[in-house]
Amino acid sequence: MAGQGGVWGNLLAPLRLPERVLEALDELAELRAIRSELTRVREQTEPLSELLPALERLNEDLGTRLDALHETLAPVDERLATIERTTGELAGEIQALHETVRGVKEDIKRMSGLRGERGMAERARDRLVGGKD
Repeated sequence: MAGQGGVWGNLLAPLRLPERVLEALDELAELRAIRSELTRVREQTEPLSELLPALERLNEDLGTRLDALHETLAPVDERLATIERTTGELAGEIQALHETVRGVKEDIKRMSGLRGERGMAERARDRLVGGKD
């Protein structure tokens, strides 16, 4: 029987696929999977070629609008600078007015005796009519 297994083995040997052929078939199966995946990627990316010109037009349009916006805002920036400068000047003038009003208020208090002492007007009247001194 051992001889028969050897004979059968020898007779069936040409029908067995060599290792290299099996490895090649495995690689072929992998290549088919890769090819299928590449086909799907190509199908998905084909519309992108149409998108590029649309994106370029959109970019140009946005650039044009941005330039127009810049031209529109330049005078506004100048006006804002003028308003800021004028506001600063007005704040200075208001501060000076406040100081003047405080001074006048003090003068009125001093002359009318509102500070708790006899004012200059009262003292002058007293001297003229001969009252307290």
